Amino acid sequence: MKLRLQIDALAGEEIPRWYGLAWRDYNRDVGICYPMPLHFIFGWARLLWLWFRFHSVPTRWDTIRQAYEAGHIAGRQYEIQRTVLMERQGEL
Repeated sequence: MKLRLQIDALAGEEIPRWYGLAWRDYNRDVGICYPMPLHFIFGWARLLWLWFRFHSVPTRWDTIRQAYEAGHIAGRQYEIQRTVLMERQGEL
């Protein structure tokens, strides 16, 4: 058997002994496997790389969330001002 560092395991395929799943590649529908002590290191390195790659850049959903939050805060402030005004006028 040829010793390889990385093995791409299809769904349901048996991986060799002493290999562990580092991450799942959903685009190719395979599991990326490395030898046991290394699969943790490569998996964490990939998670760290993904975090730096995608969490530091604002996305469309961040813009939508910020707009919703601003609208929610503006609506709440309007409700508070309306309540205070009604209390001053004696309507409540």
